[in-house]
Amino acid sequence: MSNNKDDVNSLLNGKFGLKYSVDSNIQAIKEVAEAHFSSSIVALSNVFKKYHSEIQGDEVVNNHTKLLYDNLLEKNLFKIIDSYTRVDIKYIAKKLSLEDSTIERKLSEM
Repeated sequence: MSNNKDDVNSLLNGKFGLKYSVDSNIQAIKEVAEAHFSSSIVALSNVFKKYHSEIQGDEVVNNHTKLLYDNLLEKNLFKIIDSYTRVDIKYIAKKLSLEDSTIERKLSEM
């Protein structure tokens, strides 16, 4: 993945992208890309809930979206905790609209 928004747009607006644009799998990928480019962990979580069967049904997409979620969560955590020497997990969880246990688990991995 090159992290280039234009690549996603060109694929979706190309000949085959337009042909299959009504497919729910393509819509799921499109919304995952939009959430990624907006760096919104909440939007990405909502996409996972909305397109659960489409994402879970494809092993490759499932693995890539899990990696994307972990990377995005880590990026957002770094953005918040970078300037602090001490952090409050509840504050971070509230800021990212996630559960305390999710934040604690990810911070312990980092």
